[in-house]
Amino acid sequence: FNIGQTECKGKDPPLMHRQLRPNGAVCRRCWTSGNSPCFPFSKSIFLLLTAAANRAIAENGNNVSSECTSTAAQSPPGRDFEDRVFMLQTSAKAKNPSDVNSYVLELVDEVQRQRGQPWNVAEAPYVQREAEPQFVQSFEYPVPANELYYRTEVEPQLVQQFDYADPKNKSVKKVPIPMDKAGSSKKKGNGSVKEGNITKLGPTKQSAADLSGVGANKAGDLEFFLSSLGSAVGLVVVCFVAAGILRVLSWSAPVLNSREFLRQASDDEGRATEATHEHSLPEPPSGCFAWICAGLTSNEEAMQYYGLDQVMLIEFNKLCMRITTMLALPLCGCLAPLHFLYGGNAAGDDNLSRQGMANVVHGSVVVWAHPFFAWYVVAITQFLIFDAMGRFMALRSRWLANMPAPRATTLLVEEIPEGRNTEAEMRRYFDELVFRRPSVRVVHVVKDTSELDPLLQRIEVLRLELEKKGPEKPSIMAELAGLETSTKILREQLDATDELNTYNAFVTFRDRQDATIALKIFSPDDEEEIVATVPPAPEDVIWRDLLADPVRQTLRDYLGMACIVGLFFSFLPCIVGLSTITDLDNVTEKLPGFKAFVERHPAVESLWNGLLGGVAIIIMMSMLPTFLMIVFRTFWVNKGECFLQQRLQYYYFWFLIVFVLLITAIGNSLIETSAKLIEHPTMVFALLANTLPKSTHFYLNYLPIQWTTHAIGLTRNSTLFKFFLKKRFYDERRALELAEPEDQDYFGMGSRSARFTLTMVITLVFCTLSPLIVVLGWVEFFLGRIVYSYLFMYAETSKSDLGGAFFVQQLKNVQHGLFIFITLMTGVLLERADSCYPGAIVACIFPFMIQTYRKFHDVFKWEHLELNMLRDAASKEVTNTKGHYKQPSLPSPDQDGFRLPSIATSNELYKVMNILQSRIGRC
Repeated sequence: FNIGQTECKGKDPPLMHRQLRPNGAVCRRCWTSGNSPCFPFSKSIFLLLTAAANRAIAENGNNVSSECTSTAAQSPPGRDFEDRVFMLQTSAKAKNPSDVNSYVLELVDEVQRQRGQPWNVAEAPYVQREAEPQFVQSFEYPVPANELYYRTEVEPQLVQQFDYADPKNKSVKKVPIPMDKAGSSKKKGNGSVKEGNITKLGPTKQSAADLSGVGANKAGDLEFFLSSLGSAVGLVVVCFVAAGILRVLSWSAPVLNSREFLRQASDDEGRATEATHEHSLPEPPSGCFAWICAGLTSNEEAMQYYGLDQVMLIEFNKLCMRITTMLALPLCGCLAPLHFLYGGNAAGDDNLSRQGMANVVHGSVVVWAHPFFAWYVVAITQFLIFDAMGRFMALRSRWLANMPAPRATTLLVEEIPEGRNTEAEMRRYFDELVFRRPSVRVVHVVKDTSELDPLLQRIEVLRLELEKKGPEKPSIMAELAGLETSTKILREQLDATDELNTYNAFVTFRDRQDATIALKIFSPDDEEEIVATVPPAPEDVIWRDLLADPVRQTLRDYLGMACIVGLFFSFLPCIVGLSTITDLDNVTEKLPGFKAFVERHPAVESLWNGLLGGVAIIIMMSMLPTFLMIVFRTFWVNKGECFLQQRLQYYYFWFLIVFVLLITAIGNSLIETSAKLIEHPTMVFALLANTLPKSTHFYLNYLPIQWTTHAIGLTRNSTLFKFFLKKRFYDERRALELAEPEDQDYFGMGSRSARFTLTMVITLVFCTLSPLIVVLGWVEFFLGRIVYSYLFMYAETSKSDLGGAFFVQQLKNVQHGLFIFITLMTGVLLERADSCYPGAIVACIFPFMIQTYRKFHDVFKWEHLELNMLRDAASKEVTNTKGHYKQPSLPSPDQDGFRLPSIATSNELYKVMNILQSRIGRC
């Protein structure tokens, strides 16, 4: 048995693979995954040997020093049986469960090597009785008087009690060990429980993945996967049928065809709503299932009916379909058969893993194929991302050119100095000091309306009361008339005074060139006395955020960030707490009737584990956007609802990455793992390689569950429920207006974009480890394209538009996922290959990925129109106007005068360029 041996090479199958590390530590390969064929042992044998080692620990416990722990952790293999027992004892004394597990497995290896065959249970010093398959319920063990018996809970749910011989009556005495529902000790503190002459060590720490329901791959998962897949397909079909029926029923059709219903109602009543500003929608399909293809239109046509953000969300699904199609052909057609036929059958009885990397034995020639497939995955993904971004640039330019006034020529000016925060001073500042000619059309300084807003809110409540069905309400009408009279006077007084002006203002320029130049001069990156940014749409402005005090807001920003950090580190315990509720063992223990039902119908267990195995993560992740929105709205300035969704997309995505994708790498503690990575950054390769490949089955079950969320969203069940409640008090049109829109925390553009991006990242990260996941990912993006094409076209009301900003962030996040993929495959190949060359080939993708990632940021300038395109856009007279930037609490301004004049000659543009050059020193 040589220390430097890297593989068993089939000569001695019971031996574990070993490889000498540069620091002297030994990398044990096969015991990290309990299903490796070169290390076969049952849980019963594992537990028997654990008890044997612990007996030796008890006999030598008084001669052990805790200082030996570090030496034990670094000692190479080759020690004799007694030395390994001693090392196991020192680890147990130091309460280091990971070392305990490794040394117990070394004991098994040593015993098998000495015997030349697997351990024979009949020859063990312990007699197993009352044992169910693969589980040990009790042991009989003659224990001398006054001897302490230690048991390390490597598998805490297996052993429930131990029997030992009472020296007084020479009989076998049963001493139960108190266990809780999870199989661990009820006592806290030092983690030990003493019963008679038995002392039990506290339970080992379970990983975050185990506690949250993200189990490791094991034999029998194929049955769970098929149950999950069949249940998901069945639920999707049911939801599609239900949506088709709800569309044609008179009592539910207004919700499933909300946009068309509101437009017709406004036309019939002569009311001007947002629908009057939209293009005429196509006639909704009449058949139950005609909706499936109704929303599949071109991007240019779709932009006429809903915003560019919604168009690009569908375009992202189409992009992901193209990527997964290009990946499925070589991965499922070539790599998966290589795993299955020539991998070496390392998966054993785990049939679901035979198509993946888990079926490849260490040192197999199949490992050499993975570097080239990894290069292919990164190259084809980046190529398609750049191609999609190029097509988006054309749509973005068209959207910017057709942006309605006054949004196209307005800037939000912040941090205005004291004395200049008036309409006259701001006009003089830009006309005389910046452009030296008349350039400003109108200025709306934001005023402090904190005293007026409660009165206006009360007026809105009273108006809703009057609209309710029932008899006339003279008292409410009298109160409403009095409030409207008083608020009208107060609004006029606030509009006329400058004493309540804040340090923010909306400045509308005469043409787009002046607005663009002012935006470049006073951008947040430049150290100017004022800051100019692009405002949200007029109807999307959050006026309350613009009233925040700049000094106090700095403290609120720090408090908001502290809340995000606190939520980040406290979110995992919430998932663990919820997972205990959905655990089948806990449910059957609380409900004996259900336990009997499961025993009579074994298929229920497969169905339960397939659907609810990771439901704790899914439920908590669906609640997370609400928690984040509470923090954003409470502490931070967002300016507009669309900007709020953009912030939600950023933070929600990284929460999903950590607590869904990387949860297996967290280990026992997020804080401890983070500290180790900060201290040793290169550990990330081994950390991902030793954790993520073990949980591929969970993600194969996770994607079908995501199918059902899109199908359920198609029925618009939450909006339908609100519509029925409101319909009891209001007429049908008003009830539908109050029921819209859907919950923007979960169904908004931010959270939807983050969840679709997570699915794409999961598909990329595991595409070579488990090629089947590529097919599952394609199905989800196909469903997303169908479902949301219909919802955006006919069902959901129009939202404020950022012109594809969510799509750009999605592409960036997918590229971040490629970095995770490269890191994972580098670590996996360094661990699985018999040389470092396959891992080095994959590591060479990092320079290529970094270069293309930088090129993506440098080449695509999508935020604003280029000056030559800006001149063409300005030459066209813009007649469409939408809203204004005066506070709704104040009297409405005159809506005339929002047309954008054209620039007659290029000489004026040349003068504008000279002004820009003299102001900022560059063209």
